[in-house]
Amino acid sequence: SPVRAISVGTQLPRALKGSRGGVAVNNLQQFQVGNRDTASILERMYATTADVRLSVAGKRTFEAVKMIESINRRPYTPANGAQYVGNFGRGLQQAARLIKADAGVEVAFADIGGWDHHSNESGQLNNVLREFGTSLAAFVRDMGDRMEDIVLVTMSEFGRTVKENGNTGRDHGQVDVMFVLGGRVRGGNIYG
Repeated sequence: SPVRAISVGTQLPRALKGSRGGVAVNNLQQFQVGNRDTASILERMYATTADVRLSVAGKRTFEAVKMIESINRRPYTPANGAQYVGNFGRGLQQAARLIKADAGVEVAFADIGGWDHHSNESGQLNNVLREFGTSLAAFVRDMGDRMEDIVLVTMSEFGRTVKENGNTGRDHGQVDVMFVLGGRVRGGNIYG
Protein backbone atom coordinates (compact mmCIF):
# COMPACT_ATOMS: atom_id res chain seq x y z
CA SER A 1 0.00 0.00 0.00
CA PRO A 2 1.22 3.54 -0.62
CA VAL A 3 1.09 4.63 3.02
CA ARG A 4 2.81 1.72 4.81
CA ALA A 5 4.81 4.01 7.05
CA ILE A 6 3.87 7.55 7.85
CA SER A 7 6.01 10.03 9.67
CA VAL A 8 4.14 13.03 10.99
CA GLY A 9 7.40 14.53 12.20
CA THR A 10 9.94 16.19 9.99
CA GLN A 11 11.46 13.10 8.39
CA LEU A 12 11.11 9.35 8.14
CA PRO A 13 13.01 7.86 11.11
CA ARG A 14 15.79 5.36 10.39
CA ALA A 15 13.78 2.69 12.21
CA LEU A 16 11.19 2.86 9.43
CA LYS A 17 13.66 2.44 6.56
CA GLY A 18 13.90 -0.87 4.77
CA SER A 19 12.97 -2.76 1.66
CA ARG A 20 9.29 -1.84 1.88
CA GLY A 21 8.28 1.64 0.81
CA GLY A 22 7.24 4.39 3.16
CA VAL A 23 5.97 7.92 2.73
CA ALA A 24 6.93 10.81 5.02
CA VAL A 25 4.00 13.15 5.55
CA ASN A 26 4.45 16.15 7.80
CA ASN A 27 0.94 17.55 7.35
CA LEU A 28 -1.94 15.80 5.57
CA GLN A 29 -3.43 19.12 4.48
CA GLN A 30 -0.19 20.17 2.78
CA PHE A 31 0.75 16.82 1.20
CA GLN A 32 0.25 17.74 -2.45
CA VAL A 33 2.19 18.38 -5.62
CA GLY A 34 0.76 21.79 -6.51
CA ASN A 35 -1.86 22.44 -9.15
CA ARG A 36 -3.24 19.71 -11.43
CA ASP A 37 -1.10 20.74 -14.43
CA THR A 38 2.15 20.59 -12.44
CA ALA A 39 1.16 17.26 -10.87
CA SER A 40 0.31 15.80 -14.28
CA ILE A 41 3.64 16.90 -15.81
CA LEU A 42 5.65 15.53 -12.87
CA GLU A 43 3.72 12.26 -12.81
CA ARG A 44 4.41 11.69 -16.54
CA MET A 45 8.06 12.61 -16.05
CA TYR A 46 8.52 10.05 -13.25
CA ALA A 47 6.55 7.40 -15.16
CA THR A 48 8.79 7.67 -18.25
CA THR A 49 12.18 7.85 -16.53
CA ALA A 50 14.71 5.13 -17.35
CA ASP A 51 15.65 4.86 -13.66
CA VAL A 52 13.44 2.06 -12.30
CA ARG A 53 13.87 3.05 -8.63
CA LEU A 54 12.96 6.64 -9.39
CA SER A 55 9.93 5.50 -11.39
CA VAL A 56 8.71 3.25 -8.56
CA ALA A 57 9.26 5.96 -5.93
CA GLY A 58 7.39 8.48 -8.10
CA LYS A 59 4.51 6.08 -8.65
CA ARG A 60 4.19 5.36 -4.92
CA THR A 61 4.34 9.05 -4.07
CA PHE A 62 1.64 10.01 -6.58
CA GLU A 63 -0.55 7.12 -5.36
CA ALA A 64 -0.13 8.41 -1.81
CA VAL A 65 -0.92 11.99 -2.87
CA LYS A 66 -4.15 10.85 -4.55
CA MET A 67 -5.16 8.75 -1.56
CA ILE A 68 -4.48 11.55 0.92
CA GLU A 69 -6.32 14.07 -1.27
CA SER A 70 -9.30 11.69 -1.22
CA ILE A 71 -9.09 11.38 2.57
CA ASN A 72 -8.80 15.17 2.97
CA ARG A 73 -12.04 15.69 1.01
CA ARG A 74 -13.94 13.95 3.82
CA PRO A 75 -14.39 15.92 7.04
CA TYR A 76 -12.86 14.32 10.12
CA THR A 77 -14.24 14.49 13.62
CA PRO A 78 -12.45 12.50 16.34
CA ALA A 79 -14.69 9.88 17.94
CA ASN A 80 -15.87 9.61 21.54
CA GLY A 81 -15.28 13.29 22.30
CA ALA A 82 -11.51 13.01 21.83
CA GLN A 83 -9.74 16.37 21.78
CA TYR A 84 -6.18 16.51 20.47
CA VAL A 85 -3.87 19.22 21.82
CA GLY A 86 -0.73 20.79 20.36
CA ASN A 87 1.58 19.61 17.58
CA PHE A 88 1.97 16.13 19.06
CA GLY A 89 -1.80 15.81 19.24
CA ARG A 90 -2.15 16.92 15.62
CA GLY A 91 0.40 14.28 14.62
CA LEU A 92 -1.52 11.55 16.44
CA GLN A 93 -4.80 12.82 14.99
CA GLN A 94 -3.38 12.56 11.47
CA ALA A 95 -2.26 9.00 12.18
CA ALA A 96 -5.72 8.19 13.56
CA ARG A 97 -7.35 9.68 10.48
CA LEU A 98 -5.23 7.57 8.13
CA ILE A 99 -5.81 4.42 10.17
CA LYS A 100 -9.58 4.98 10.16
CA ALA A 101 -9.51 5.65 6.41
CA ASP A 102 -7.93 2.20 5.92
CA ALA A 103 -4.96 3.79 4.14
CA GLY A 104 -2.82 0.75 4.88
CA VAL A 105 -0.76 2.29 7.68
CA GLU A 106 1.45 -0.30 9.35
CA VAL A 107 3.76 2.05 11.25
CA ALA A 108 3.29 5.70 12.20
CA PHE A 109 5.64 8.09 13.97
CA ALA A 110 4.85 11.33 15.79
CA ASP A 111 7.29 13.36 17.85
CA ILE A 112 7.13 15.87 20.66
CA GLY A 113 10.03 18.07 21.62
CA GLY A 114 10.73 20.17 24.66
CA TRP A 115 12.23 17.57 27.01
CA ASP A 116 15.74 19.03 27.39
CA HIS A 117 15.35 20.69 30.82
CA HIS A 118 18.73 21.56 32.23
CA SER A 119 17.10 24.27 34.33
CA ASN A 120 13.67 25.20 35.70
CA GLU A 121 12.38 21.70 34.97
CA SER A 122 9.14 21.95 36.93
CA GLY A 123 8.09 25.09 35.05
CA GLN A 124 8.68 23.45 31.65
CA LEU A 125 7.91 19.80 32.28
CA ASN A 126 4.30 20.31 33.33
CA ASN A 127 3.36 21.77 29.93
CA VAL A 128 5.11 19.05 27.93
CA LEU A 129 3.66 16.26 30.05
CA ARG A 130 0.17 17.77 29.78
CA GLU A 131 0.37 17.81 25.97
CA PHE A 132 1.89 14.32 25.95
CA GLY A 133 -0.69 12.73 28.25
CA THR A 134 -3.68 14.56 26.78
CA SER A 135 -2.65 13.61 23.24
CA LEU A 136 -2.14 9.93 24.08
CA ALA A 137 -5.51 9.83 25.86
CA ALA A 138 -7.18 11.51 22.87
CA PHE A 139 -5.67 8.99 20.46
CA VAL A 140 -6.83 6.02 22.55
CA ARG A 141 -10.31 7.54 22.96
CA ASP A 142 -10.53 8.37 19.24
CA MET A 143 -9.44 4.90 18.15
CA GLY A 144 -11.89 3.15 20.48
CA ASP A 145 -12.10 -0.60 19.77
CA ARG A 146 -9.42 -0.26 17.07
CA MET A 147 -6.85 -0.03 19.87
CA GLU A 148 -7.07 -3.83 20.05
CA ASP A 149 -5.18 -3.85 16.72
CA ILE A 150 -2.72 -1.07 17.62
CA VAL A 151 0.39 -1.05 19.79
CA LEU A 152 1.55 2.43 20.75
CA VAL A 153 5.11 2.80 22.06
CA THR A 154 6.59 5.97 23.50
CA MET A 155 10.34 6.39 23.80
CA SER A 156 13.12 8.95 23.88
CA GLU A 157 16.55 9.05 22.32
CA PHE A 158 18.23 9.87 25.62
CA GLY A 159 17.60 9.62 29.33
CA ARG A 160 17.86 12.03 32.21
CA THR A 161 19.62 11.90 35.54
CA VAL A 162 17.54 11.07 38.59
CA LYS A 163 19.33 13.68 40.69
CA GLU A 164 18.38 17.31 40.17
CA ASN A 165 21.25 19.62 39.19
CA GLY A 166 22.04 23.04 40.71
CA ASN A 167 19.68 24.82 38.27
CA THR A 168 16.57 22.83 39.28
CA GLY A 169 16.87 20.73 36.14
CA ARG A 170 18.21 17.37 35.08
CA ASP A 171 21.22 16.53 32.95
CA HIS A 172 21.57 13.85 30.29
CA GLY A 173 21.63 10.42 31.86
CA GLN A 174 21.58 6.76 30.99
CA VAL A 175 18.06 5.84 32.07
CA ASP A 176 14.90 6.34 30.04
CA VAL A 177 11.19 5.56 30.30
CA MET A 178 9.09 3.82 27.66
CA PHE A 179 5.33 3.30 27.75
CA VAL A 180 3.54 0.60 25.74
CA LEU A 181 -0.24 0.49 25.38
CA GLY A 182 -2.94 -1.03 23.22
CA GLY A 183 -3.20 -4.34 21.44
CA ARG A 184 -2.49 -7.32 23.63
CA VAL A 185 -0.46 -5.28 26.10
CA ARG A 186 -1.29 -6.26 29.67
CA GLY A 187 -0.28 -3.29 31.78
CA GLY A 188 0.45 -2.81 35.41
CA ASN A 189 4.08 -3.90 35.27
CA ILE A 190 7.36 -2.06 35.55
CA TYR A 191 10.42 -3.60 33.93
CA GLY A 192 13.94 -2.36 34.50
